[in-house]
Amino acid sequence: MKFRTFYYFLFFLLLACLSLISGPLKTGPDLPSTIRVIILADADFSRQPRWQEKASRLFEKASSVLEARAGVSFEIARLEIWKEEEEIATLEEIAESIERNCEREGRTIVVAFVGSPSLRSPLFGYSLFDEGIAVVKLQTREERTVKALLHELAHLFGAVHVAEPASVMDLWNRGEELDELNLKIIRLFRDRTFESWRYPLSRDKRKEALSLYQEIASSLRALIKEWSAESKQFKLEIPNSIEDVFLCLARLELEERNYEKVVEACEEALRVNPDSLEALNLRAIARRRQGQVDEAISLYKKILEKKPKEARVLYNLGIALGKKGELKLALEAYEKALELRPRMVEAMGNKAEILLRLGQEEEAEKILKRALLIRPDYALAMANLAEIYFRREDYHLAREMVNKALSWDPELPEAHNMRGKILHQEGQIEEAIKEFSLALELDPAQAKAAHNLGNCFLGLNRLPEARDYFQKALHLSPQMAEAYEGLGLTLFLLKDIDGALINLKRARELGLNTVALHLNLSTAFILKKMWPEASEAVKAALALDSNSALAWNNLGICALEQKDYEQAEKCFRRALSLEPENRQALTNLASLLVAQARWPEAAEYYLQILKIAPADAVSHNNLAYIYYRLKDYKKAWEHIQQALSLGLEVHPDFVEEVRKKVGK
Repeated sequence: MKFRTFYYFLFFLLLACLSLISGPLKTGPDLPSTIRVIILADADFSRQPRWQEKASRLFEKASSVLEARAGVSFEIARLEIWKEEEEIATLEEIAESIERNCEREGRTIVVAFVGSPSLRSPLFGYSLFDEGIAVVKLQTREERTVKALLHELAHLFGAVHVAEPASVMDLWNRGEELDELNLKIIRLFRDRTFESWRYPLSRDKRKEALSLYQEIASSLRALIKEWSAESKQFKLEIPNSIEDVFLCLARLELEERNYEKVVEACEEALRVNPDSLEALNLRAIARRRQGQVDEAISLYKKILEKKPKEARVLYNLGIALGKKGELKLALEAYEKALELRPRMVEAMGNKAEILLRLGQEEEAEKILKRALLIRPDYALAMANLAEIYFRREDYHLAREMVNKALSWDPELPEAHNMRGKILHQEGQIEEAIKEFSLALELDPAQAKAAHNLGNCFLGLNRLPEARDYFQKALHLSPQMAEAYEGLGLTLFLLKDIDGALINLKRARELGLNTVALHLNLSTAFILKKMWPEASEAVKAALALDSNSALAWNNLGICALEQKDYEQAEKCFRRALSLEPENRQALTNLASLLVAQARWPEAAEYYLQILKIAPADAVSHNNLAYIYYRLKDYKKAWEHIQQALSLGLEVHPDFVEEVRKKVGK
């Protein structure tokens, strides 16, 4: 019997890259102890007299072993006849069809009995670990059906194949009972949930699970090593997959973020089964997380060449394409995945994230609400909706959705990141830093949390820390335009203008189109005296916001350089009409008026500056010069004294000249 496990990997909806989830078991305040069971029968089995009684009896015989030996409790919720889709020929296809069409919620598994004699499958059973689906082919003898069902139910709780003659998980189907190592694994997983978007084992149990899987893997490695060249053909005749323990190890190492160990485990799986598509899938996820996105895409495409209808691989391909910034291709991948599995809420979440990045906010909101109709406990969708409400400045509703998400999943990094954004917006910077730091601790690959920490430290003028977090965000997500923008501004404030320009231009290349970005670019270009580029950037800012005082100020500076004094004056006055106390525009207009010897007007603007900033020594100095030209030597002397008292070095010849005029 084959065992398959697909790793599910999710994104959060924010302004930049994709992320991963590694949430806890908890699905709400009161996690039920009993697992609900939906039993399905195909058309052939349902034609048998009293099939419901037979199905219940088969299930109870198999499940009673798990209840007695591992403490797993089940309750049959309902029995139904399942209508097969056309062209389904294998147990794997049946399981995937059930996943597409059978509605369920909470801690619910699906057990399907297949009586069709025409089924072309060498397997007795098949299971989908994440979804909690077990499919069993009816055998001529009832005890063999029970054995097959026990085998598949054990898989749903993490059990793997072993080389033990007495075990029901034996590679050659020799045993009847559960071996001790698999029993320990099942006990670890017995409180699991069946949510495809996160790994179903809490952090505190993963170390023990790794140890148990390693023990099984070691015994299988020894067995493989003992096989002689003559007996390798015998290996190929094993009815069950020998690589499943290596795949389970790879998944656990993914959760622990030990990516090279993931690759090693996948390589072991591929050595015993070169056709293992799941090993390729897990290796691709590890490479993607390591930033080797092109290699990951290549591996996903290799899988899809063999199995073009693998929804999980299409989903993972969408993540990789999104990380590369190929948004339309990513959207296509998610849409194909949803065609195959319309209830795949994690694909809905990621599709919504791409739509947000493409500016389609309303469509993203609809998809997230649809995901919550399918899975009302899908905490990530709640956190993502909070992001949408935050963008709309509906902070009350955003906070409500974040709190709801955290009530379902207290360790959801995206929800903590979103709570941090709300706190930051409220001015609670230190509290926001705690939330962003927690998000990053829960998921070290949370590029958005690193970016937001950069913003916090930038606001606190802790520039080296801001720089480090922006760089960390870009290491995690090289296509994050906002992080390039933040890093560019930080470097600008650190007086690294060349570095600032490199990063600000990269943000623009990646499609970021904000007033702040264009203004920062224009200021950096002005400092580098790159006038055509400065003018282009400031005009881009004004196209987005014609009421930006800073943009009009910068446009005035560009006009000054071109000696278009009339246009420069108009720009500075427009800036002041929007922000009467804008010191940059006041200073620039006053300086322009001085250059034109318009002394009374210039004095008026410098006096306005000093009302705003009485300790502006340069303005005192300039006013002294203006009053000297106006022959008001007493006021000139007063402002010289003010400038000197503020620490400014006033030209000694000028000081002496005014001294003589006032008779000092």
